[in-house]
Amino acid sequence: MSTSSHSPIDGSSGTDRPRGDTLRLVLGWGARIALVALSAWIGSALRLPFGTVVDLLIGAALGVALLGLGGLTVGMVRWIAVDWARVLGSAFLVATAGAAILLLGFSGVAPLVAAATWGVWGGTGALLVLAVVMARRLARPRTGSDERPARRALPALLAVGATALAIALMVWWWNPGAADDTARLTAGGTSALTLPDPGERGPLPVATLRYGSGTPGWRVEYGRDAALHTTPVDLADLVSLGPVARVVRPWALGAGLDAVPRNAVVWYPAEGAGPHPLVVVAHGNANAFIASEDGYAWLGEHLASHGFVVASIDASSFNAVPMFGGLRGENDARALLMLAHLQLWSEWEAIAAPGVPRVDMGRVALVGHSRGGEAAAIAAALDGVGRLPDDALAPLAERVGGPYGVRAVVAFAPSDGQFRVGDRPTALAGVDYLVLQGGFDADVSSFVGERQYERAEPGDGGLKAAVYVHQANHGQFNDAWGRVDLMPPLGPLLRVGAVMPLEDQQRAGAVLVHAFLRSSLLEEDGYRALFSDLRRGAHWLPPASYVLRSATGDALTLFEPAVDPGAGTLPGSGVSGDGLALWRVGDPGYRSSVQREATAVTLGWSTEDGAEPGRYGLTLPLTLGAYATTLGTPIDQAVLTLELGRGRGPLPGGVATPTGALDASVVVTDAAGATATLALSQAQGVPPHLPSVVTRLGAFEAVRFRPDAYPLFQRVDLPMAAFTAANPDLDLASVDRVELVFDRVPAGVVALRSLRLTAP
Repeated sequence: MSTSSHSPIDGSSGTDRPRGDTLRLVLGWGARIALVALSAWIGSALRLPFGTVVDLLIGAALGVALLGLGGLTVGMVRWIAVDWARVLGSAFLVATAGAAILLLGFSGVAPLVAAATWGVWGGTGALLVLAVVMARRLARPRTGSDERPARRALPALLAVGATALAIALMVWWWNPGAADDTARLTAGGTSALTLPDPGERGPLPVATLRYGSGTPGWRVEYGRDAALHTTPVDLADLVSLGPVARVVRPWALGAGLDAVPRNAVVWYPAEGAGPHPLVVVAHGNANAFIASEDGYAWLGEHLASHGFVVASIDASSFNAVPMFGGLRGENDARALLMLAHLQLWSEWEAIAAPGVPRVDMGRVALVGHSRGGEAAAIAAALDGVGRLPDDALAPLAERVGGPYGVRAVVAFAPSDGQFRVGDRPTALAGVDYLVLQGGFDADVSSFVGERQYERAEPGDGGLKAAVYVHQANHGQFNDAWGRVDLMPPLGPLLRVGAVMPLEDQQRAGAVLVHAFLRSSLLEEDGYRALFSDLRRGAHWLPPASYVLRSATGDALTLFEPAVDPGAGTLPGSGVSGDGLALWRVGDPGYRSSVQREATAVTLGWSTEDGAEPGRYGLTLPLTLGAYATTLGTPIDQAVLTLELGRGRGPLPGGVATPTGALDASVVVTDAAGATATLALSQAQGVPPHLPSVVTRLGAFEAVRFRPDAYPLFQRVDLPMAAFTAANPDLDLASVDRVELVFDRVPAGVVALRSLRLTAP
C-alpha cells in the first residue's frame, strides 16, 4: 500500500510539529510545572522531622495528584462544553487545591477568611489560565474566518491583559506592606535611668545542656545524646483525644500523653557556683515537629550571662501534628508539665546532683509564650494547691510535687481563658506578673493577656506590669516561629512591613524581662522605676511605640468604675459629671467583640460650639493625707496614678471619635477650696492613636482584625508635690476631691480605668 499520501507536500519531515502545537506543549507543561512547584512550596510548611526535602516531595506529590484529578475533570467536562473545558477544569483545580490545604489545617481561621484568601490565589490562577487559553487560541492555524484581524485581536488583548493582571496580583501578593509610622518612644523630659543597660549581654560565659526522657521520638538530642535522663509524666487524663489522634500522635511523636517526656534545653552561667535564680520557659502551640523550645535562645543566653539558670521545656506533646491538627483545652496539662520540671530541679538541688547547675528554689520564675504564657499563669496558680479543682481524687503533689513558691510570671502574647481553674478565670495572688503584647500580632490579635494582669494581685511590695509594643508581632518572640504569624497560604496576606525587626523585638523583650526579673527575683528596686515610666528607659529600648500599665501590691485604689455611674469605689465616695457629651460605664472591649472582662468609664466632650469644658470628678470620704498615712508615706512623696486610654465614640450627632492628640487637666481641691492643676501631658499622657492594620486584604481584616484600634490604658503619674508647686497655697493633706477637666483640646473621648494613690 502506498504511503505517499501521508508525506508533507513541502518536503519537510513528517515529525515536525506545527508552530501552534509546540506552543501548546510548552504552555501546558509550564502550567503543570508551576502547579507542582506551588504545591511543593506549600508542602514546605509541613516541617516534618524528616527534613525539608521530604516536605517538598510531599507537597509536589499533592500537586501531581491534583493534576491527575484535573485531567480527569477536563475529560469529563469536554463532553459538555468543549470550548471551556480547560477553563472549568483549571478552576476546579484551584478550588480543589484550596480545599485540600484547608483540610490540612494550614489556615486555622474562619471559612469566610479562607474564602477571601483563596479568592486572591484563585483569581491569580484563573487569570493565568485565561492567558494560556487565549495564547493557545492565537497559536491555532489561521483558517477560514480566523483570518479576520478582529477575530484574532480579542484573544491577543485578553492574553496580554490577563498576564499583566496576574503579574500585578503576584507582585501585590509578595509585597510586605507599608511600614508603620506612629510615634516612637522618647525620653519626653524625664531623667534617664543610669543603671547598667538590662538589654546588654552580661559578663558571665554561658554553657548549655539538655535533659530528656530518652523516648524513641524524633528528638534524638533528648535521648542518647542528653546530658541528663528524666522520667516522663502521665497527663493523659487531662486531654481529650479522638480515636484517630490516639493512634497517630504517639506514632508521630514517639510517646503518648500517658508518657509526656520531660525534655528541656538549659542555658546557665559557666562560672560561679550558684545557687542561681531559676527561670522555666514554656512555648505555645505550633507545628509539633518544630523545636520551639530552642527558639528562646536569645532570652536564655541573655539571662544566663547575668546569672540566671534558664530551662526552656519541650511541650510539643501538646502541639499540632500536620494533617491531623492540634489539641484544645490542654493548657492545664501544659501547666502541670511546667510544675513537673520544677519537680526535677527541686530533686536535683536537694541532692546537689552532679552535672546540674545549682539553683535557688526560693527564686523561681515561670515564662511562657502564647498558650505557654497562659499555662505559666495556671501553673503559678496551681503551685501549692492540694488537689486539682477539676479532679480532686488524686493529690496534685503525687503528680508534680510542690509547692515551689513561684515568685514571678512573665507572658509573651498569652492566650487567656482556654482553661479555667475550677471553671473560673485564673487568679494570681502573691505573684509578680509581666505581660508583653504586640500590636501586629496576627495570632493572639487582642491584648487578652491584660485580663490576667487585671486578675493578678502581687501582694505587698510586689509588682505587675502590662506592656503593649505596637510594632511587635507574635512569632518574633521565638526564633523558630519568625516574622510571619500565619501559615501558608495566609502568611503573605500579612502586613509584615509594619513589623519591627526581629533583633529589635527581642531586645525589647530582653530589656523588659531582665529588668522585671531583677526587680522581682533579686529585689533590685532600681529597675522598678522603669515600670512606672518607660520613658526613663528610652535609651535602652529599640524604636517603637510603647504603652505601659503597672501597679504595685501596696497601692491604694481610690476609684474603679462601678455598674452605677454615680457610685465611687470607697464607701462614702461619690462621682459627678458636668458638661459631658458622652458618659458611659462598661467593658471597653478588644477586637472582634472580645471582652476585656474589666470596666471603664468612657467620657466624651466637645467645646467646638463654645460650650463650657466637661468635668468628671471624684469626692473622697477621707483626705489624701489620711490615705497616704495608711500607705506609710508622707503625702508630699505620694503619687496620684491614673490609668487612662483613648475611648470609643462616636460623640453625639454621629461625630467620629477624634484621633488627634488628647489632653486634659487634673484638678485637686483641698478642704478650704484651694485648687491646683496639672496637665496629663506633663506626665505620660493619654496614649496616641495606634491603629494596627494587620493585613493587606480588606475582607481578611474585616473578619479577624476589626476594629483596627481599641482602648489601651496607660499609667499616668502625677506627683502630689507637683500640685504644691503649681499652687503653694494648696494644703495637700486635706485634698478630698480630684477632677478631670476637658479644657485642653476641643473634642475627644477618653476611657478611665482606675485612680490610685501610690507610694514612691
